[in-house]
Amino acid sequence: MFDQLDLLDAGTILSIFWPSILIIAGIADLVQKPRNYLWSGVLILVGAILLLNSTGVVTTNIWGFVWPAILLLGGILILFNIGKGGYAKTSSDEGFSVSAIFSGREYKNASKNLKGGELVTVFGGADIDLRKSTSKETTIQLNATSIFGGAEIRVPESWNVEVNATPLFGGIENKTSINPANKTTLVISGVVLFGGIEIKD
Repeated sequence: MFDQLDLLDAGTILSIFWPSILIIAGIADLVQKPRNYLWSGVLILVGAILLLNSTGVVTTNIWGFVWPAILLLGGILILFNIGKGGYAKTSSDEGFSVSAIFSGREYKNASKNLKGGELVTVFGGADIDLRKSTSKETTIQLNATSIFGGAEIRVPESWNVEVNATPLFGGIENKTSINPANKTTLVISGVVLFGGIEIKD
C-alpha cells in the first residue's frame, strides 16, 4: 500500500534493516533463556555488524570480517567443548548436551527419566534419537540452536511435541501427531538461522 502511494519503498527498507531481525531474535532468546547467552550474543553481534554495513555506517566489505569471525568462533567452541559429556553414541543420562560444529553427531538416549537437553549445530548436522527414552516429567525442555546447520530429532510415539523455536531464514518441520492421551510433551525452543530441524517419531 505504501509503495503504491510512493510514501515508502518497502523493498529498500527491508534490504537495509533486515539485520534487525537477528538482533531482535538474539535479544528475545537472551530474555527467554539467559543460559544461552553465548548464542544470543552471536546473533546480536552479527546482526549489529550487518546493520552497520547495510545502513552505510561501515562502508568496508563486512563479509570479509564476518566469515573469518564465524570460523574463528567455531574453532574456539570446538576447543571449549573438548572433554565435555553429551557426545556418547548411547546414554541413559537424565539430561544431554550435543554440539555439532563443523561436524556431524549421532546421539541416542535411553534414560528412564529424561528431563531435558540442549542441541547446537553450527555448519554441522546432528541425529538425535530419543525413542527409547521415557520420562516422569509432564514437560521436557529441549533448547535447540541451528546456525547454517541441521538436525533430525526422533521421539517416542507416547510424547507430544510443541515447537516454540524461532526460524530465521530456516525451517522447523514437526511430523509428529498430537495425542491427547500422551502425558509427556517435548517443548523445543531456540533459534534456527539458515538451517533446519525435523522432528518425527
